[in-house]
Amino acid sequence: MKIPNLLFHTVLFAPVLVGAQNLVPNPSFEEYTQCPTGYGPYEGMDRALDWHTTLGGPELFNICDQGDTAGVPMNCFGYQVPASGVGYMGMWAFGNCECPSGLHEIVGARLVEPLVVGQIYWGSLKVSWTTGYPNLDCFTGLASNNMGLLCRMDSVGKGFGNGGWDDFPNYAHINSTAIITDSVGWTTISGTFMADSAYQFIYVGNFYGDDETQFVIMNLAGDQFAYYYVDEICLSTVSGYCPVSTGMLEPTGQFRPVAAWDVSSSSILIGDLPVGGAYTLELYDPIGHLLEHESVTVSPISTRWRLRNGPNAQGVFILRIRGGPGEWRIKLPALSP
Repeated sequence: MKIPNLLFHTVLFAPVLVGAQNLVPNPSFEEYTQCPTGYGPYEGMDRALDWHTTLGGPELFNICDQGDTAGVPMNCFGYQVPASGVGYMGMWAFGNCECPSGLHEIVGARLVEPLVVGQIYWGSLKVSWTTGYPNLDCFTGLASNNMGLLCRMDSVGKGFGNGGWDDFPNYAHINSTAIITDSVGWTTISGTFMADSAYQFIYVGNFYGDDETQFVIMNLAGDQFAYYYVDEICLSTVSGYCPVSTGMLEPTGQFRPVAAWDVSSSSILIGDLPVGGAYTLELYDPIGHLLEHESVTVSPISTRWRLRNGPNAQGVFILRIRGGPGEWRIKLPALSP
């Protein structure tokens, strides 16, 4: 077998970053005081070792939960494999509503060591947008920008105005100005800054007020909120230690296609796809193999793609749509007839 040898040589000759250290404790939320089992902070992020909730009730997801609420990869908000390890967290980033604090959620942790004034730091986090569908209790319809990292001197308690933050600061040391809509993979948000204070704490979330946050409607049927999975928080003094973003695409339109299996007829129903010519449809199995592809012309209402073979495996299939004004990827959980 050649694969083990390739892996061995990759590790053997990988560059070693001398003195590199991640200053964020429990950066992938792998360690916990008790296995997460439900929604909100008390059965979720408050169980993550070293982290504390400062606003809202973010969730902790881990493979240890055998149910479909806080498990990995399937949970109440959707399906996602961790960027690394066996867990990640999830949080509201924005709500298009008259909600207290705009329905933002924020978590924080004490850094391994305080930052040094004048030192340059590299930081990153990985996020993945999710819709929660078909779980209507967690069905979200928006995507937003400004997810990022903020360092502070003090430990902020629960709530803005209740724990030391009178309002959203409309500032972050690292954040994404692009609206992230990828739900298939993980998008890396990265940046660098020079410490102007001996910051002792790091926070994760959207630190911009609603007036400063941009959003797009992904699905009109979903609740008017944006929710993101978060993994691999990193902060280091060594360039190249933390992952670097490779570019993020803005959404190609205000609306996003929706799709669902019609197992009885071995077909996929596709709706809300912009009319405008030919589209290429591709179906991938849970391990990334292309199963079928076809070119179609979209009707004004919906398109039915009849498959030569129905889903014959468990897991989540990926429908890729290309053409017209853009490209979309939609997750389709395998169903039984």
